[in-house]
Amino acid sequence: MFERYTENARRAIYFARYEASVRGTAQITAEQLLLSILRKDKTVASRLGWDTLNAIRKELDQPGPPGERTPTSVDLPISLQMQSALELAVEEADALGSKSIDTPHLILGLLRVQDSLAAQLLRKHGLAYAEYRELSGRRDG
Repeated sequence: MFERYTENARRAIYFARYEASVRGTAQITAEQLLLSILRKDKTVASRLGWDTLNAIRKELDQPGPPGERTPTSVDLPISLQMQSALELAVEEADALGSKSIDTPHLILGLLRVQDSLAAQLLRKHGLAYAEYRELSGRRDG
């Protein structure tokens, strides 16, 4: 499933799993994917701007109650919103003519999941879909 994903995108998904573990959630969410990207991908972080990055992190960075951490050895399913974001990231990569799926495609996918907190936070902090697509320096292909 993840053959087309770059190392950065794979790492983001892996660390989203870690974020779910720390928070003790029953599934990996779109918000955990966003938090993972913001922590691990300096390119995306710099494109968003450090003030925006820190504001979003602050809103998302709420660990679960003590003692409720999920062991990392336990397989966790992904939420429907995260599944949608991953599918939309593939669509974005294809539409942009990219052979690989990278973290900017993941951000574009997250932005297209309208009812997710991740998309709401990105928009709240001034990052709209069209704007981010333009910032990524790519055109439809």
